[in-house]
Amino acid sequence: MTENLTRKGIILAGGTGSRLGSLTQGVSKQLMPVFDKPMIYYPLALLIEAGVNDIAIIVRPDQRALFEQLLGTGAQFGVRLTFIEQAAPAGIAQAPILANAFLGDSPFVLALGDNLIDGPDVARQVSHALSRADGAQIFTMRHEDPTQFGVAKFNGAGVVTDLWEKPDVPQSDDVVLGLYVFDHHARLWADWLEPSERGELEIIDLLDVYRAAGKLTASRLNQDTVWLDTGTQYDLWAAGCHVEHVQRTTGRIIGSPELAAFQTDQICRDRFTRLGVALQKCDYGQALLGQLRPHLEHSKHIAPLRAV
Repeated sequence: MTENLTRKGIILAGGTGSRLGSLTQGVSKQLMPVFDKPMIYYPLALLIEAGVNDIAIIVRPDQRALFEQLLGTGAQFGVRLTFIEQAAPAGIAQAPILANAFLGDSPFVLALGDNLIDGPDVARQVSHALSRADGAQIFTMRHEDPTQFGVAKFNGAGVVTDLWEKPDVPQSDDVVLGLYVFDHHARLWADWLEPSERGELEIIDLLDVYRAAGKLTASRLNQDTVWLDTGTQYDLWAAGCHVEHVQRTTGRIIGSPELAAFQTDQICRDRFTRLGVALQKCDYGQALLGQLRPHLEHSKHIAPLRAV
C-alpha cells in the first residue's frame, strides 16, 4: 500500500437479473463471464484503481457462497472484502442502509456490479471525489437513447438542475452511469426516501436530495470512455466483444483486479506474479504474466500462492 488511508466502496451485486432470463436462473448475473473475467471483476478493478481498499459487496443470500469462493477475503488484491446480504431487491438507494455498520461516517463510492466503465481518467476522478468527502458526485455520458437510464439536465454553468429516471420524453441526452460518490449523509437521507411505484428506493431520488441541497456535482466523462450496462443478453455480448477487441489489438487488460492492485502498489511484484502463475493455464493468466514478460523466467521459481 502507498498510504494507510482507508477508502470505502460498495458494489451492488444483488438482484435477480431477470433481464437475462434463463442465464440467471441458477447464478447471479455479476458472476456471468464478460469475455475472460466474471462481470464483477470490472467494477472491482475500477474501485481498486481508484485507491479504494475496503469494499462491501451486496449479494443475494443464496449467492453469497459463490462470491466468497471467487473473491475470498480480497487479500490477494490487497483489499478487504465484506459481504452483505440483500434479502430482496429494494432499489440501489438501499445500499447505504444495508451497509450502515460497514460505512460508519466514511464517504464512499457506490458501483453497480453489472456496469463496465472503460475510460482513461475515470479512476482518478473517483479518487478525487472521495478526497473531497462532501456531497455527492455523479458521472454522466451522452447517450443516443436516454429513455432507458437515469437522466441529468445541466444549466449553462454545468450545474445539475433536474434528474429523471427513465423519462419517456428526455429533456437531455446526459445519462447517469452506475457509479456514484457519496458523503456520510447518504445513509440518513436514504432512510427518508419513500419507495417508488415499483416498490424500490430509487437512486435518482437520493441524488435529487443532494441536488436540492446544493450538494450534487457531476463529471461528464470523456467520449473516449466506454460504458456498458451488461444487464441484457445483447449488452452482455457487446461488453465481451469490447473487452476481447481491446485486449487482442492493444494488449491492454481491462477490468483486472490483480493488475489494478499491482499498478497502485496494493500488492507487490512477487504476489502479482504468483497470481499470474496460478492462472497460467488460461489466457487471462497468460495476459497477466505478459505484463511482466521480462520477469517471466523468474516467476517459474516462485512457489504457488496459497489460498487466502
